[in-house]
Amino acid sequence: MAGARVGDGPVLGLVLAAGGSSRMGRPKQLAELDGRPLLAHVLRALEDAPVDGVVVALGAHAAEVQARVDLGRAVPLVVRDWALGMGHVLASALTSAPARDHRASVVLLGDQPLVSGRSVARLVEAWRGGAGPVVTAAYGGRPGHPKLFDHRLLPELRRLSGDACRSCGGSPGTPAPATCSPPTRSGSTRSRSVASAATPTSTSRPTCNGSAGCSLRNP
Repeated sequence: MAGARVGDGPVLGLVLAAGGSSRMGRPKQLAELDGRPLLAHVLRALEDAPVDGVVVALGAHAAEVQARVDLGRAVPLVVRDWALGMGHVLASALTSAPARDHRASVVLLGDQPLVSGRSVARLVEAWRGGAGPVVTAAYGGRPGHPKLFDHRLLPELRRLSGDACRSCGGSPGTPAPATCSPPTRSGSTRSRSVASAATPTSTSRPTCNGSAGCSLRNP
């Protein structure tokens, strides 16, 4: 899609659900809310969202998750080195996702069941409106999830390793928190997501630094 501007083209929904849940002692993705696994809620939200394909990145409990969760239209990708960290899982998933000429990815976490399809839709709408190559939901002014990344940033995103990003705006070779965080410009309308009002914010490119770095975890 040569010459396409930011905001044009199909969007991929990417769910990160590869973690080992070591602190919880059992697969967090399979913990239940209202009788369904947390991951099932996340995937259901994407059924109501304007995304053109869905990929779920699995790792530690891949076989159990696939046996217990109806993935629907989501394509499972098993990241063998999931223990290397969330940044590595994201990079691996973006590298291995089915090639369908997606122009952006909305990244969700598989253990956040209250994120709605409408929240995802608002990020996509903001991106299509030219908000920038990185758009994130904000809750009470604090950036959180989900996050949208324009695929013009794929070379940088595919260099993520562990839970640190080494070359997405920080000093070359210097580990930084693995967020590509955009807490600058807020949208003018609000919708409900998780437990507070979600407002898209955007930035012109990923930035990684010690104070407002790009964490793939919620604040």
